[in-house]
Amino acid sequence: MFTWPLLTSLDQGRNITNSCTLIATFLTFLAFYHRNALVQYYLTPKKKKILSRQMTAIGKFALLSQTERNPSIISFFIALANKDDGMDTHEFEQLWTEVMKKYDRLRFRVSKDGKCFEEANRSVQDYISELPHPQDPSEFEARINSFLTSSIDVTEQAWEVCISSGSIGASGAILNTKELIQQGYKSETVALFRVHHVLCDGVSISAEGFPSQ
Repeated sequence: MFTWPLLTSLDQGRNITNSCTLIATFLTFLAFYHRNALVQYYLTPKKKKILSRQMTAIGKFALLSQTERNPSIISFFIALANKDDGMDTHEFEQLWTEVMKKYDRLRFRVSKDGKCFEEANRSVQDYISELPHPQDPSEFEARINSFLTSSIDVTEQAWEVCISSGSIGASGAILNTKELIQQGYKSETVALFRVHHVLCDGVSISAEGFPSQ
């Protein structure tokens, strides 16, 4: 099972747990590809202009090497401790819409022929779902395992996230709950992401080196 180690920081009344500044690292992946991938345009028979982007060799390998038991998925989560009832999908959609505007790679899917990326023309709502909050750590672990072992149709979208909110400490995603409860935190929100390797491949990133931001 692949998960990210967690650290904790504070921001705007929420105790934000992230994986070594997870968002920055995740978006660094995207920024790397944004600067290094070739962007081009082509015309459909209807003369409609579609933005496409070439796929790296390692990205193509991620598609070719995936199997039913190993669908080539990266999974990670962000856990938030809240002093209110937690973040709902509408609030999350507002935040993530801004991320998708900045990083256009999040708006791409794999073309039907598997040779390049193309714009998916989907809204942020298509990527986000809300699930009942896990009642114990084993339930959350089972959800992570399900995310890792079920495939994504990359010709529709290459990533997705599910969010849930409930009693703080219920999922086991946040460890220092006693201290947080004393500070007035009462609920937690967990955003569980999964991304296909074709979109965000760590092997290529490691080989080339991380860009400075």
